[in-house]
Amino acid sequence: YEHNNSYTVDAEGKLLSLNISETEELEAVVFTEDDVRLEYVNLSENPKLAEVSFGVALPRLKYLDLSECGLETMTFPTGFDGLEKAYLHKNQFSEIIFNGCCKEMILLDLSENKLESFYLCGGFDELLYLYLNNNQLKEISFPKPPQKLEILHLHGNHLEALPANLLSFRALKAL
Repeated sequence: YEHNNSYTVDAEGKLLSLNISETEELEAVVFTEDDVRLEYVNLSENPKLAEVSFGVALPRLKYLDLSECGLETMTFPTGFDGLEKAYLHKNQFSEIIFNGCCKEMILLDLSENKLESFYLCGGFDELLYLYLNNNQLKEISFPKPPQKLEILHLHGNHLEALPANLLSFRALKAL
């Protein structure tokens, strides 16, 4: 999976992995029904990449790297049940929306973006690492705290207050 501009397919010719990183031409990517078997996507270091759109959920996707692109907003539809790691750092994100939980997510890196607020819905039960450092965050909200969260990086923000339920983050080791 580590070779730039490479892909793998299954016996039926359906994409399993996609690596299109470090290009100057890529501006938009739309995932469709043809892509539902994807397990690995790396589109990192594409400075002109301004749009990644999910026409459908990718339930088998385990690894997503969209770091160091030009993305400003993104919506994850319901159904990203297998996503374990999402590297979304060093973009221009002002908004990230999760319309459903990512129940297998272990790591979410949204550091070095332009987020002013962050809301994490319930259902991120396996989340261990959450990087929100160096954004423009004024508020963060966790209606249902991820009980396994060990690392929460918040430095370099403009937080007016910490979440009221922060003390209920039982596994938290570093803030």
